[in-house]
Amino acid sequence: MLANRLAKYTALRGIYYGWVMAALAFFYVLFSSSALGITAVLIRPMSDQLGLTIGELSASQGLRFALFGLAAPFAGGLMLRYGPRRMVALSGVLSLLGLLLTATMTSSRSRVNVPEASCGYSSFTTPYPG
Repeated sequence: MLANRLAKYTALRGIYYGWVMAALAFFYVLFSSSALGITAVLIRPMSDQLGLTIGELSASQGLRFALFGLAAPFAGGLMLRYGPRRMVALSGVLSLLGLLLTATMTSSRSRVNVPEASCGYSSFTTPYPG
């Protein structure tokens, strides 16, 4: 397993393995918050290209954040019951399904709302750290 090899590698170099995990968690939170905030930078070009108002785009973001917040307690319970490996796999499948459904959308409104909702539904299976 990668974790065991990494622990041995860091031990040989005199680095405590917990610091490696803390650094990985730091970068995960840093990049995930950046990924969530990128829409604030791109909202005007997205509005122009999709033909939607900024309010409509913001509403889909609000839907996603609301689903994340409402789903977090249930996601924790599902992880305790079924284990993180199954729940992360299910979350990936739901996210991928939402992205694949985006390719079949015909209206610009559904191209925004369906992926946001599917990403929110996938949060029912993994707790959101941000």
